[in-house]
Amino acid sequence: MTEGRRCQVHLLDDRKLELLVQPKLMAKDLLDLVASHFNLKEKEYFGIAYVDETSHFSWLQLDRRVLEHEFPKKSGPIVLYFCVSTPHPSISATDHYSYLERTKGRAERPALSNAEIG
Repeated sequence: MTEGRRCQVHLLDDRKLELLVQPKLMAKDLLDLVASHFNLKEKEYFGIAYVDETSHFSWLQLDRRVLEHEFPKKSGPIVLYFCVSTPHPSISATDHYSYLERTKGRAERPALSNAEIG
């Protein structure tokens, strides 16, 4: 039987959530689990991303299993980031990027634009 893979999810408040991701876990279920830590009701504004081999952020596709994504081939846990994926209509794009940069610290604008995130 296949065991899970260790995963570390960086949350918006700089906490880290350590998980053992089972092979059948869907990305949507992982998002639900992480969102429950914040009691979020409007999950459509958030997503989970990872840094790919080219150092760009890519979104987990919610209709796929978490472990089906192309994570970097390195030892240790999979590193994921709980992020704001789509700003609320009342938030300007500039404020959205500013928020992402504050919460992520090292986010690059081109890598986080909705048009370029996988």
